[in-house]
Amino acid sequence: MPSPRTFIPPLLVVVSTGVCYLAGATVYDRMTFIPTPLETCVFPIDPHATLLPADPRFNDCLATQARVFLEVDYVETKDLAKAFLTLMTAVLVASITFSEKIVNLNAATWWAKTTMVSSWLFLLMAIAACGTGLTFMIYGAYYAAHAPWVDYLEFGYRAGPMIFGAGILFGLALASLLVAGMISLLQRDLSDNIVPPSPIPSVSTSSKQRRK
Repeated sequence: MPSPRTFIPPLLVVVSTGVCYLAGATVYDRMTFIPTPLETCVFPIDPHATLLPADPRFNDCLATQARVFLEVDYVETKDLAKAFLTLMTAVLVASITFSEKIVNLNAATWWAKTTMVSSWLFLLMAIAACGTGLTFMIYGAYYAAHAPWVDYLEFGYRAGPMIFGAGILFGLALASLLVAGMISLLQRDLSDNIVPPSPIPSVSTSSKQRRK
């Protein structure tokens, strides 16, 4: 059976690269995506009132729906994503800066180093996912402000899972950081409890001569 050292680091690199590529490909796909015209409109104050384009209130419904999206959905999601990005970036920079305090990389075990690097990869993936979600909301807000008759809500539907996934990745990063610190702490305690062997006293030359 192969040792975990042979496949865990490449696996982490492949997974993180795949997530970042998926986030970039999704953003590119949404950038080239042209929203289709809305065929129905739902009043935010009355979700059961679905209007069709033939209804004279349809345009007013579109304007109300776009205003609610811009004033509530976009603003709240943008503030959350910006605060989340700031927090994750600060944690990433702090963990790299104080990595020697958390895990002594020169004397740490392989597992401590692996969990520490894993936390950085999780943070990078979380930042990429959260930034992707924020980009979707910005595109949705653009269409809601300039073309409220198209399906700009599709961008909001895509932004939600990306930001939610960023939260899960951030939790995994914190868990990996905690595990790395615990492994390093246990290693230090074990090294402190080890009593070095006492040196064997050497026989001096004068004592040898006296014996003779």
